[in-house]
Amino acid sequence: SVGIQFSKAFEGATTPVDRQVIRYAWGCFENTYISLTPDNGTVAGLRVTGMFLEKNQNKLRFMPPQGGGGWMSYDVQELKRLVHQWRQVNSTTGGHSISPCDTQVQLSTSENNNLNSTNLFY
Repeated sequence: SVGIQFSKAFEGATTPVDRQVIRYAWGCFENTYISLTPDNGTVAGLRVTGMFLEKNQNKLRFMPPQGGGGWMSYDVQELKRLVHQWRQVNSTTGGHSISPCDTQVQLSTSENNNLNSTNLFY
């Protein structure tokens, strides 16, 4: 929550021109959001109630307001998609992203699966 408060203070100081809430944690409390700043930058917040670890990826039972550090790869993908949509950039390495959120997996009902994009961010 302190991290979200800090990012919201920073967001307020930048006077955003556009803002998207990707997920609410509970009620009107935001879990994941992103804002476009007037100079074409972005400010984002992602609420995690524990360590941001790969083993807690896509674990709804550990998502806020519960403790445990759960986070959803979809939220990270959506943050990346909006940054790409709002601010087009070219890769400086000429390669592709190695984010675990961009790796293709077979879909199943397992909570350990990563529901991924199809190269939207290159």
